Amino acid sequence: MSTYLSSADAAALLGVSRQTLYAYVSRGLLHAHPGEEARESRYLAAEVERLAANRTRGRKPREVARAALDWGLPVLESALTLIENGRLFYRGQDAVEFSTQASVEEAAALLWDCTVDEAFDQAAPCLPTGFDALAAQWRERRAEQTLLPLFSLACAEDIGAQWQLPSARRLASAGLLVRRLAACLLGSRPSTEPLHLQCARAWQLDAAGADLVRRSLVLCADHELNASGFTARCIASTGANLQASIVGGLAALSGPL
Repeated sequence: MSTYLSSADAAALLGVSRQTLYAYVSRGLLHAHPGEEARESRYLAAEVERLAANRTRGRKPREVARAALDWGLPVLESALTLIENGRLFYRGQDAVEFSTQASVEEAAALLWDCTVDEAFDQAAPCLPTGFDALAAQWRERRAEQTLLPLFSLACAEDIGAQWQLPSARRLASAGLLVRRLAACLLGSRPSTEPLHLQCARAWQLDAAGADLVRRSLVLCADHELNASGFTARCIASTGANLQASIVGGLAALSGPL
């Protein structure tokens, strides 16, 4: 008969927090099984022990390198997002339910722990001379190819700025960067209009299509550790400014894989 562990016991055996335990599950390193209570999962003891052994092996440099290469996808704790029992949560809110009505701007405010006005209550930013000509030249290319050079040009004046800004100015800067990035994606001028409506206008969608874009963008606001998101987080962790972090993420996104 199989032996199961509670979430608390499995996390203790692995020496990690429960958030990290859930991250292991979301990346397929562990399998969660229904527990006696609706919101409590349980874990096969043998599987947890096997993972614990993998985590503690590799004391010699050669073994450490081998373990790292065999480990698979990176796992990070996050106060923003939780994936548990097949559900996605942003700061404790069910993301699917949240997406039924929320805008992209409201999703950003939730993740950034601020109000929509704090991040997005500014006039639309200007774009530098030469941006329109470059955007027109690359209009037929895929976004993965054009976003990096266009965004780098759009933020050329700010890319070297230090990120040690007061909290309010950081939020305002983040909102402006979202609008600049949208302009680069859509080949349009920066706008204060909700992002999903900008997309709908650029892509000639009706109201139903606009709503699908809105909901899709909300559900993708934090989508685990894909290459571009992980790269941006690594760069930000060095203290680099937000523009540089986005440029790094776009560089990772530009690869064919």
